[in-house]
Amino acid sequence: MNLNATDGYRRKYILVQSPEQVESSTPAYKAGYKTIDKIGRTRIIGAANKVQTETAQILITDLNYINWNL
Repeated sequence: MNLNATDGYRRKYILVQSPEQVESSTPAYKAGYKTIDKIGRTRIIGAANKVQTETAQILITDLNYINWNL
């Protein structure tokens, strides 16, 4: 996302993560994350928001996140 914002290219990518359960003894579980995919979603959205605030060249529509459940 950051590279797209800085050089103007429109790279696309797909990330895949199964909804694997987080162990109850981990800090992530205690923070409210029950599955690994939820951790990934939070990190991706956080990174997109950071890129948007740091780079005026990127549009919010370029930071779309789509969650597909199979």
